[in-house]
Amino acid sequence: MRNAISISHCRVNNLKDISLSIPKNKLTVITGLSGSGKSSLAFDTIYAEGQRRYAESLNAYARQFMDVQDKPDVDEITGLSPTIAIDQKNVSRNPRSTVGTTTEIYDFLRLLFARAGVQYCPESKEPVTRHSVGEITEHVRTLGREHGDLLIVSPLPPQTDVNAKQLTKRFGNIQHEMIRINGVAMHVRELKKFSFTKTNTYAIDIVVGRITDVKKQPVGAMVEEAIDLSNGCVTVVCENTGDEQTYTTFPFCASSGQTFDPIEPRTFSFNSPYGACPRCTGLGYT
Repeated sequence: MRNAISISHCRVNNLKDISLSIPKNKLTVITGLSGSGKSSLAFDTIYAEGQRRYAESLNAYARQFMDVQDKPDVDEITGLSPTIAIDQKNVSRNPRSTVGTTTEIYDFLRLLFARAGVQYCPESKEPVTRHSVGEITEHVRTLGREHGDLLIVSPLPPQTDVNAKQLTKRFGNIQHEMIRINGVAMHVRELKKFSFTKTNTYAIDIVVGRITDVKKQPVGAMVEEAIDLSNGCVTVVCENTGDEQTYTTFPFCASSGQTFDPIEPRTFSFNSPYGACPRCTGLGYT
């Protein structure tokens, strides 16, 4: 079998003339009672023969630095590739030493998960999204071409116990005259007449501008200003349909409303306070 390691009549240690085929590219577990020949098959036969054949492909100078085992007592082994064996003995007492750190694959896995991994919201089970300013600008232009007039809105965090005077003063400093309270647009001057209830929560947005022609108006500048006012968030409102789409420059789940820290290689480092479990501090013991 080309996709298998075939062993014929193996007589190493406790193995009594056994023959078998082990499929490649699959996880194979060798089990049995103590002394049944598990290590004899895995280490003294398969690993030893793979290492011996690899050593034969090297020159004499390179072979002198290798600890090559004797040829195992077996009639034939086919389909064998160069082998690697990780000793089952614990040679390190460092609790932070793992198979990943020993084989030096740990750093590559951290980089792989950070760059190619998809972050999910634990509450909604949906992918978490984030966009650059350029990506948001292109989305806004597409929405404008497809749906017509748009409002570029900078959403503020939901607020309770709102003070109308302080809010009026705050908006007066940012030079924008239109705002939205719970989705209702109004002029900043109308805040004095608005009755806020202390027990209610209000969604307050700053209307940065209206886009009627995506080709002539500075869409990118409006998007960037909205993001600056809300520290990374912009909402696009389609005036014809009333649909709203929120974009963020940080990881955000629109379904649950949760925000997350960006995934970095150190997020997966148990040796770093940033990525280590706060309970076990990265040791795995609680």
